[in-house]
Amino acid sequence: GTYSTGSFTKYLSGLTPGAKYYYKAKARNSAGWAYGSQLSFTAGTANIEDEDEVIQQLLLQIQLIMAQIAQLQAQIAALTGTPISWCHTFNTNLAIGVSGPEVEALQSALEKQGFYIKGTKPSYFNESLASAVVGFQQKYSSEILTPWRLKYGTGFVGNTTRTKLNALYGCR
Repeated sequence: GTYSTGSFTKYLSGLTPGAKYYYKAKARNSAGWAYGSQLSFTAGTANIEDEDEVIQQLLLQIQLIMAQIAQLQAQIAALTGTPISWCHTFNTNLAIGVSGPEVEALQSALEKQGFYIKGTKPSYFNESLASAVVGFQQKYSSEILTPWRLKYGTGFVGNTTRTKLNALYGCR
């Protein structure tokens, strides 16, 4: 297989609704394997009425998994003595229809923030990526949207969105 850092997603099918399932994250490097804590979830089907609750549960699970990944990366860094890091300085405004390495970097940054971008070619800015940008803008609305007196994200990566991305991931 291939190995990299960042967010990972696995879709499961054939699960029994109401059944509890257990899982662990694991990571490997030259020093060996590191295992995360055992976590669980209960499979089910969502009714439209339960959509907000399901979303909140999923967001919580994502936060737990992201924390676990960060913990595993820290363990790997401690074992190897080499910190695992990624950086990119965003200097270009980005919008739907743009393609290239800047878009790939944007997608990587958003995935590190827990935003899954489905059906996206790694270097093409489409509606799915714009939706992830909106989520990022909402998450950091006080820094990105409020200066423009906006309540909702736009999906356009302009000055304030780039400033926040660079604060989180800019190369120093």
